[in-house]
Amino acid sequence: MNRIIKRLRTLNSALPGLLLGILMIGALAELTIVWFVPDRLKFTAGLWIGIAMAVYMSIHMAIAIRSATDFRTEKQAKAVGILHAILRYGIVAVVFFLMVYFDIGYILAAMLGIMSLKFSAYLQPTFEKILQKRR
Repeated sequence: MNRIIKRLRTLNSALPGLLLGILMIGALAELTIVWFVPDRLKFTAGLWIGIAMAVYMSIHMAIAIRSATDFRTEKQAKAVGILHAILRYGIVAVVFFLMVYFDIGYILAAMLGIMSLKFSAYLQPTFEKILQKRR
């Protein structure tokens, strides 16, 4: 586990805290909202598909930022950044399409899972302070 965290830190020092936040927000959403939906299994499936996409997106963004900084010109870096963003959102669109096509999970729950990336990004400085105190 330490090896994985070290590898994530080499990509981006904030990445482990961001991923921890995504998982914590997902668990909190699961524990609170699941009781208010008509089909708990579909909600859970949609939420955790969204959480998985949020984890993928955050790791992919860290990789994209690192690869964009390897180019000499701003134009090349911008083009690579745009290409990675299109790829990232294209994969999310394909996953949403497959969820609808195969009737797997609630789309709104998956969107909530993806939004956990945003919530975690806002809370990341707080998570980082907590992690530093534990060290």
